[in-house]
Amino acid sequence: MTFTEHLRPVPDRKLSAVLFAVLLVLASSASAWPTDHLVPWPKPQEFRDENSTIFVDSFGPRMRLFGTLDAPMDARVAVSMEVEEGRYTIVTWAVKHGHNSGRADCEFGISATLGQKIDKVWATMIDGARNDDPEIVAVDGLLFYFARSYGGKLNVATAWTPESGEPAALADIFSAMSNLCLKPAKTSLDRLSRQANDLLAKLHKDQ
Repeated sequence: MTFTEHLRPVPDRKLSAVLFAVLLVLASSASAWPTDHLVPWPKPQEFRDENSTIFVDSFGPRMRLFGTLDAPMDARVAVSMEVEEGRYTIVTWAVKHGHNSGRADCEFGISATLGQKIDKVWATMIDGARNDDPEIVAVDGLLFYFARSYGGKLNVATAWTPESGEPAALADIFSAMSNLCLKPAKTSLDRLSRQANDLLAKLHKDQ
């Protein structure tokens, strides 16, 4: 099966390539608030309610993972991974200037092997979130939210402009999932697979 056959674009939606490029540059270059772990978000239901309104169909029954990137200029990108009968699908939305994004911009099917690795990485990072940092004082930067739904329970954790360590690696996976969905290519798939393998190995080593 070719990569274009994997991609299932949603009609009548056009992602701003400039917007997404700006977000990726900011994600890789903005000054970071130091952190070496995720911080738990105390209001998962509020997170679900807000994002299900902005990103249409984001919290359906197939949703396993969901993440958002909040950037300056009121720009946001969301990525999810859906699971249905052993099939794993990456979904991406984008929104700017406070407007609801409507339907998803793209969907891309990945192998069960890769999907399970990404799921394990997100689960381990969210389960390891802790709240022992000083109060975050953020003037500018990027705020990532990472959520996982399993067994009827939603857990959410955050990272503020991560530059190094496991949170930065998870943010890189978020970006790689978006890139693969929006512009499918073998190099993008290989990069996502490599990043998931590397972070999973690091997490296992730290345990």
